[in-house]
Amino acid sequence: MAADPDQARRAAEQILNGPEYQPPAEPWWQKVLTWIDELFQRVVSTLGGSGGGSVLGWLVVVLVAAALVAVVVLALRTSWRSGRRSTADDEAPAPRRRRVREPKVDWDEEAARLEAQGRWRDGLRARYRGLVAELSRRRVVDPAAARTTGEHRREVGVAAPDVAAEFADAAELFDRAWYGRRPTGAAEAERFAELARRVAERTG
Repeated sequence: MAADPDQARRAAEQILNGPEYQPPAEPWWQKVLTWIDELFQRVVSTLGGSGGGSVLGWLVVVLVAAALVAVVVLALRTSWRSGRRSTADDEAPAPRRRRVREPKVDWDEEAARLEAQGRWRDGLRARYRGLVAELSRRRVVDPAAARTTGEHRREVGVAAPDVAAEFADAAELFDRAWYGRRPTGAAEAERFAELARRVAERTG
């Protein structure tokens, strides 16, 4: 029996609203740097005075500079630790594959609907979700274990190295449009569809 279009649409929106398909949040240290920069600008604007106010102003500048150095050091440590965790993840054994039941969604139809509304970024996200779902059905990727495009790339590289390059290009189109917020339109949609077709043909 054919799936109800409204039900399929709601299922698609629910999946695409998942955390793995959302733009990354601004890191904490970037917010702190922005706040420090605004405070620094306000303090500098008051240093034109004289006497105690000027001395206090310079003291605040010194404290702000020290806080800035501390934030940079913490950010570098966080980045270094994240790099170590990523390396450890690369060396860890691949998790056992398990089948995941998903709502039946016609992702090509969903992408066409979004693109018809001029929502090209959302359409490309739907196309990428459809490609991952197809590779999941073919046991190339495990959506329960892989949540990011980087993890998908690694799984495809192991399970289907012949299409690793095409899949990486498709994932890059998605990353640029969704996370990089690059301009996206019909050309990118057509390019992604062609790459997805090649991957599907060579993993059949």
